[in-house]
Amino acid sequence: MKAEWILPDLNLHEVESVSKNTGIDKNIISILFARGLKKEDEIVQFLFPELNNLHSPFLLHGIYEAVKRLKAAIAAGEKIAIFGDSDLDGITSLTIIHSILSKSGCSPIIRYPKAKESYGLTCDIIDEFIREHITLVITVDSGIRDVDEINYGKKNGIDFIVTDHHEPDITLPDAIIVNPKQNECGYPFKELAGVGVAFKFVQAFLYSYTSGFNVNFVLIYKDISSYKFRFVKNGIAVSKVEADTNDIAAVLAKNINKSDCIVFLNKESLTLAPIIKSLHPDILMTDIKKIASSLYNTEYKDHGTMLNKLTADFKIDKKNTSDEFNLYFKLFIELQWRSSKKILTILQEFVVLVTIGTIADIMPMHGENRLLIKYGLSMINNGEGHKGILSLTGKTRTTSKSISWDIAPLLNAPGRMGETDLTVNFFLEQDSLKNAEIVTTIQKINRERKRIVLEIIEKIKNDDSKTTLNENIFFYMHDEIIDGLAGLIANRLADDLKKPAIIATGSDKNGIVKGSARSSGNFDFFKFTAPVTHLFERVGGHAQAFGFTAELGNIKEIVNTINNSIADNFIPEKTVHIDLVIEINDINSQFIKSLSLLEPFGKCNEEPVFAAKGVKIEGFSSFGNQGNHGKFVINRTLQAIGWNIFEKMNSFYTAKKEVDLIFKLENNEYLGKTYPRMILVDIDFSG
Repeated sequence: MKAEWILPDLNLHEVESVSKNTGIDKNIISILFARGLKKEDEIVQFLFPELNNLHSPFLLHGIYEAVKRLKAAIAAGEKIAIFGDSDLDGITSLTIIHSILSKSGCSPIIRYPKAKESYGLTCDIIDEFIREHITLVITVDSGIRDVDEINYGKKNGIDFIVTDHHEPDITLPDAIIVNPKQNECGYPFKELAGVGVAFKFVQAFLYSYTSGFNVNFVLIYKDISSYKFRFVKNGIAVSKVEADTNDIAAVLAKNINKSDCIVFLNKESLTLAPIIKSLHPDILMTDIKKIASSLYNTEYKDHGTMLNKLTADFKIDKKNTSDEFNLYFKLFIELQWRSSKKILTILQEFVVLVTIGTIADIMPMHGENRLLIKYGLSMINNGEGHKGILSLTGKTRTTSKSISWDIAPLLNAPGRMGETDLTVNFFLEQDSLKNAEIVTTIQKINRERKRIVLEIIEKIKNDDSKTTLNENIFFYMHDEIIDGLAGLIANRLADDLKKPAIIATGSDKNGIVKGSARSSGNFDFFKFTAPVTHLFERVGGHAQAFGFTAELGNIKEIVNTINNSIADNFIPEKTVHIDLVIEINDINSQFIKSLSLLEPFGKCNEEPVFAAKGVKIEGFSSFGNQGNHGKFVINRTLQAIGWNIFEKMNSFYTAKKEVDLIFKLENNEYLGKTYPRMILVDIDFSG
């Protein structure tokens, strides 16, 4: 069935207005309008995210208890274990927790599922922890559904801190849980990767050692006619108050406590110091200029000079801040998280790991994920962060695309082939020479992984005996499939077939089958497991991806029930959403370069899709070892590449008619020069 092209319906007057007010190219504004971003402040915040927009980790439910338990374990010299999932999200999470515990003087035991072991935490692994006299286990990217296993550990004297981002079940484990998706959690951003949750936990843990931890800060600002107060604790704006000069004494008496710390934001607000001192003689008082001067060893001439200098250094956008009071507030939040340069350095190193894990887990590329990844990519491209990752990026500019296409598949390969130890060693190894040897081995495994996957997919396409192609899902099971490759194969098939896919391995000696399920687009496949939860031995995951184990005898019922439950809810993707209709003459390297402002690209922020109408094809040729790729020549020098669609392109070329093209854009470097080119998505005749 031919795909339906959905063209953007834009109000060009509004586009022009926003472009003029923000100084952002109207084509970029048009793309964002097509994606539902139309307010100026939302657009600026999306394109130019600020670190002060990160939510305080102390908004996470369970975070105070988790920090307290970990600090107690370190102080008492308890034996701590880290358990994580074996994918890249789990391994980067494990690396962050391992690193911070090592810096704290601990030697944690690390564990993850290996080879033929079941998904998640098992009682066998708990038994290992019992033998090792472990008293605290921190789970990363896992644990939220390991209810029985954690209860077993608790009965044997082990406490658990669960850091996870997967969907919780109705029953939660008996543990300290840090997961933004649990019902009790009011954290504003629910789509953090497992490594994002681990990062937040470590951020809270480190901040708990600073002098500002659990202090009630009262920020005071004086404008022309009134005083403004904002109350902040652990990076959270608790409340705000405004009072005119006539009411100020009553407001101070009501809202200020002797245990607070007063921070004057501008020179004019300092006039309240004597009144506050008379109310609470021993109260702590300072001013933001003193805080900044102390942190950066700089004597600022006045508040205005400090404000201009630091907002520029911290990349705080003045135009996107409502007034000077809020600008000072943003500055204070930045200074709070930067109050320890040592801690800031550690967190900056970890952001690179967050970037890798989040991209690898295909998490939505908006909100905090976008902010963290944008910052992490800038660090990688500045040669900062994890040395092993930097050795893989080469000299070319690293993007979310290069990580998802090259680095993530490479580092995930050992785990998929039952050799997770290699990837873990890659992240934990500090010696560059040893790490280079590990990379060489991983590259060899990755080549083998590619060969096997292609072989299995080809076999699946030609094997009708074990294939269940239901109306709504695709299911395939075979003894020869390596369970670590099942998710990758399911993902490829889901994309090709435009429907959810389940790939299962053969059963083990106990008759247990392992499987992975994937869906393309934004279809929430995982929620349709609810009717068959009782048939799984274990199941866990998130919207488009989940893994499971089940008895062989239950597989048929599982597949059929999921297929039937999807029946009225799944519409195969037969539409192409176009972000911008563009003239061929407007396509050049400079325009393509300007699209980088929309990066990082990924789920929920894909590369822009363009349409060009009435295009004349001037030339056509094939390329590739099998001649299966096509190349149109348009407008003399502009090329349009079609991967694996030579026959389709040839039929349009031989018709000698004008065509409409749907495409993405990229700059291609060849012999030291940069050329724009189109990557075809679809073709149709004009008219």
